[in-house]
Amino acid sequence: AEGLSSLFNQALKNKRISGLKLARNAPSLSHLLFAGDSLIFCKANVGEIKEIKRIPKVYETALGQQINLEKSTALFSKNTDRQESKT
Repeated sequence: AEGLSSLFNQALKNKRISGLKLARNAPSLSHLLFAGDSLIFCKANVGEIKEIKRIPKVYETALGQQINLEKSTALFSKNTDRQESKT
């Protein structure tokens, strides 16, 4: 989990994802990792969605663990353009 967390933090630091701000002056939150679950926060645009898809692949390659996409779900704000959410 530390490796995956590090990859998300690096993407946030390098501005490849935006994360979620809980308050105006608070740092951005890119992810929450639990025992078997993860929540990932980003803007619903093509660049950030591609980065969110790239990070688990890097993790899988490095550790040889696979993410079960059949147990994965992507949720978007109702304000998200439908074309963006299909990326």
